[in-house]
Amino acid sequence: MLKIKNKIPSALTIGGKIVERIKMRNEVVWEKVQPVDVDYFYIENTYEGTNIISLEDNQQVLQPFSDLQYSKDKDSWTTFTPSTTALDISLNQGEKLYIRGDANLGHVRLQISGSESHNVGGNINTLINYNDPNNVVLSSTAFEYLFKNDTKLTSASNLTLPATTLAIACYASMFQGCTGLTTAPELPATTLAQTCYQFMFLGCTSLTSTPILPATTLANDCYRYMFSDCTSLVNAPSLPATTLKNYCYEGMFSNCTSLNSITVYADDISATDCTSSWLNGVASSGTFHNLGSATYTTDSTSGIPSGWTEVKN
Repeated sequence: MLKIKNKIPSALTIGGKIVERIKMRNEVVWEKVQPVDVDYFYIENTYEGTNIISLEDNQQVLQPFSDLQYSKDKDSWTTFTPSTTALDISLNQGEKLYIRGDANLGHVRLQISGSESHNVGGNINTLINYNDPNNVVLSSTAFEYLFKNDTKLTSASNLTLPATTLAIACYASMFQGCTGLTTAPELPATTLAQTCYQFMFLGCTSLTSTPILPATTLANDCYRYMFSDCTSLVNAPSLPATTLKNYCYEGMFSNCTSLNSITVYADDISATDCTSSWLNGVASSGTFHNLGSATYTTDSTSGIPSGWTEVKN
């Protein structure tokens, strides 16, 4: 049979659904070329019964919005435009909902929640450009508020955030208020931007461990209130930066009532309010590992908390 060639556009939509292949008499005559091994972003239902996943416009992000596509099998895709009226999609136990985008605007205007327990995974950048997710350049507020107040989200350990260079507020408040979240994604970025992680895990009261924070050069407000009110955290991530920036650690671990250990490498803490209230409301006793040359005030929520022991290098 003569196969169709260059007669059909690379992206074909019929009835709002993305067509991936066309068959004639059980023979594939046209098939859309897919990127190899795309690790699509997904939501997985971990609840024993039916879970309703809600997708809606994130109006708190003041950026242009674009169409997205969803699928349960990565084969048949349906286009949708996030709006203030949530699109509700039902998932059975163990079922996954994949979401992708290709507008390549550097951000996504979307807010996700579930009615029952669920995990998220895959490459977050496929929401922006699934054709080349590892080379996406993030714009400001790229994923801000994406899962905010999704109290049924329990794990993001399989979620990949591949960007090594960040943008203003790109992950700000991303998981804020996710009280069921126990594990966070890895954060490999080494080039930070103002407010890039601000409030990212604020109020994640079930979070028991933190990702490694590898950046040695900081930005103003970069970690501001990042883990505030994470009451299950016991150990803070190591903070390798030697020179701090204005407000960079402000409130970072405030009201982390179980926190009793922190390791810092700072030599210069002269920046404006760089450690203001960073350890306010932590455990009544703990160990402050000071591996840099900076001198901190004692009995202070902006230095070494009362009841804590400083251990120097």
